[in-house]
Amino acid sequence: MILNAKVNLSTKVKTYYDILGVPPTATYKEIKSAYYKLTLKYHPDKNKTESAKKMFHEISNAYDILSKYNTRKEYDRTLLVKYDHLHHKHKKMKMYNVNETKNSCHYTGNTTGRIYDFDEWVKQHYSDLFQKNLHIKDIEKRYEENVKANVDKSLNLPSSIILIIIISILLYLKISIEENTYKKNRKRNGQQIN
Repeated sequence: MILNAKVNLSTKVKTYYDILGVPPTATYKEIKSAYYKLTLKYHPDKNKTESAKKMFHEISNAYDILSKYNTRKEYDRTLLVKYDHLHHKHKKMKMYNVNETKNSCHYTGNTTGRIYDFDEWVKQHYSDLFQKNLHIKDIEKRYEENVKANVDKSLNLPSSIILIIIISILLYLKISIEENTYKKNRKRNGQQIN
């Protein structure tokens, strides 16, 4: 018995990277270069077709997002979430031949129902969950390390400020002492003090 679940390969959404023809690891310079090349090709003044107009609009949107650090970072995050969702959806929709799947279910002549391999089901069901939990723990660990590093940096800032204040006070005292000494010397010598 074959259970059919077809996967529509056209569901792959075009990303802004695909539109500009650059990889997600592209530098700002590569993105800008691809943008200029494509705008020359699809600009409405040079290419009057409706599809070129639409493509020019997509290219402009893609460049607008990918050319700015913060918007690109946010876009990359949403891509990761979408990819993760589509990946799990795709895994569930694969074609299965029940007779060929490794011990996932067995048919017996004596019973009217199926006997499922519960161990296989648990492994398939919880392995993804386990991987997600590991990924989340890794993200949390990196976040805590970043917070700790930022706290360490911020602790250095007050000590630097205190050091600058102390040096400023010492310089002020030195100048004041020298000025007072200078005035006393002039007074002793009978010179007028300004």
